[in-house]
Amino acid sequence: MSLTAPGGRIRTARVGVVLDAFDSTYQTELVRGLATACRARRLELVVFPGGILGGKQLAAPQRNAIYRFVTPSGPVDGLVLLGSTIVRDRAEVQRWCEQLRPLPLCSIGLELSGVPSLLPDNQNSVRAMVRHLVEKHGQRRLAFVSGPSGNQESNERLAAFRAELDALGLDGSSAPMVEGDFLVASGREAARELLARYPNALDGIVCANDYMAMGVLDVLCTRSSALERRMPVVGFDNVSEASFTVPPLTTIQQPLRRLAEAAIACILAQLEGEPCAPLSRLETQPRIRRSCGCKEPTALRSTSMRARSRAEPFDLSMKRRAAQIGAELQRVAEGLFVGMAGWDQQLIESCIEQARGIPGDLFLHAVDRILGTLVEQRAEVWRFQGVLSALRVAALDAMSNEPRQCLEAEELFHAARAMTSAAAVRAQARDHSEAEDVHRVLNRMGTRLSACSDLPSLRAALDETLPGFALRRAFLLTLVSPLADGAARARLCYGLGVDLDAAEASATFEAHELLPAAVWERARRNALVSNWVVLPLFSRDVVLGFAVLELIGQNGADYEALRIHLSSALANALRALDVVLPSLAPATQRSFGR
Repeated sequence: MSLTAPGGRIRTARVGVVLDAFDSTYQTELVRGLATACRARRLELVVFPGGILGGKQLAAPQRNAIYRFVTPSGPVDGLVLLGSTIVRDRAEVQRWCEQLRPLPLCSIGLELSGVPSLLPDNQNSVRAMVRHLVEKHGQRRLAFVSGPSGNQESNERLAAFRAELDALGLDGSSAPMVEGDFLVASGREAARELLARYPNALDGIVCANDYMAMGVLDVLCTRSSALERRMPVVGFDNVSEASFTVPPLTTIQQPLRRLAEAAIACILAQLEGEPCAPLSRLETQPRIRRSCGCKEPTALRSTSMRARSRAEPFDLSMKRRAAQIGAELQRVAEGLFVGMAGWDQQLIESCIEQARGIPGDLFLHAVDRILGTLVEQRAEVWRFQGVLSALRVAALDAMSNEPRQCLEAEELFHAARAMTSAAAVRAQARDHSEAEDVHRVLNRMGTRLSACSDLPSLRAALDETLPGFALRRAFLLTLVSPLADGAARARLCYGLGVDLDAAEASATFEAHELLPAAVWERARRNALVSNWVVLPLFSRDVVLGFAVLELIGQNGADYEALRIHLSSALANALRALDVVLPSLAPATQRSFGR
């Protein structure tokens, strides 16, 4: 999508996203989904990892500085708020949104008045999970580990937990509850507190997210009591780590990719003058593994996979149910396949053809093509095993009267599983190698930047080290006027991938533009669509400036390490210019010269 800029120039529309930080799986997956949705529509994405709005810990006041650059007049044409990650006080987020009008807005995870809001279904799936624990496993004395008290999603999950206990004839209001903060450490603390307060009195623990559930599992596995070590634990979100806990974590699948897709669609609709629903709820799905007490993965919902005539031939049964089987495959995949329209029917058709004896290993070739695409897209390749399992169930059911064909199908699916495992290992080896490369680059960068004593030496060090980070375009900017009232001015002090003339290197501009218009235009040259991340640069309680970096991946931990290096080096360079670095004023209102 393109917009007309001042002067009649046509430019690519930009969508911003504000979030706490994108170094957790939940936030990383949402950023990845937003980037994918933007790329499909030829939009630019600008990420602002600015901390919890109004927060006091983890340098939140300094991180919040980049939120001041988001204004109705720039630098983005619409804004997605990962509301559940930045909220400390809902009223504060609401006031900020009022200041941003008429900028198109969309909130994920937090319902805001007058802002189209997208939330997962926090009710039905939690109630189904509680019912599963009580009715299937006989666990009646359940406890709940919540997120922060001001978090809407956590509160809804707690309410659903209590409501289902009431519906089952148990007293939900008296069920033990401990508040956490969505992090693993708080799950550990909650588990210790619950076990101390209710010794030998709990049957299971339900957690408001997966990370806290992982912390609970960490504590339970160390207990001397066999009953406590086997105590059922369930989470919410289905982050990638949930499959690899011991035991594998039973949880609820967040529709992260669909939330991201819906958010971008909502922003575009507003840009085109179309209304959006004030509140939309997206379906969530239980993911049953072993931490709830189940021995093997099961489903909480019934299917009609076996609804066929036993005399019906295999190929006719599969073709008749192709839409139903495809829907099940897509449900299991949940966002795994991006830009691969029709993959489910390709798998089904190739399975039918190979089972009919048509030569050419059509099914395995289809699997190989899909795996190659998943590896290239850096998707979670191992999740394709679940797709194969769902297709195997459908295929074997259609072959139930043909033992020889069932045996051949088992061998076929075994080969497909082996191919998937090999592809997952290759992807993991690639990621490990790349992570080691980034680690070496960051170590080298830290060494080089620590020796910089002025801006010229800083520029030389960045020219030498940033390309090793695989960045093609990167900019460092200093603030030259106060941040108060969003009227700060900035100056470019470094640019990678764009040659700056003397005028651009000395001129100041409004900080909310992030970069001067001419520099933006040259930075996009030779790139169909670019994604960016804006990082606050600060030293202790002093905001120095900010960095605008090309977003080449979604590993937020690497960008956070880079931010720390850049902040330290910039502070040293400014001190060399005799710039006094005073303490942070009430609202990060300090200025720095060149």
